Amino acid sequence: MTAATAALLALTAFAVEGGGAIISYGVKAALLQHGG
Repeated sequence: MTAATAALLALTAFAVEGGGAIISYGVKAALLQHGG
């Protein structure tokens, strides 16, 4: 697991717990751009 992946996972967890739809969408878009 790279540092970037760990950071994205942390952001995803934060978005899920906080219900941040915008943040969650941003994380998903970033994952898609980086090939998951």
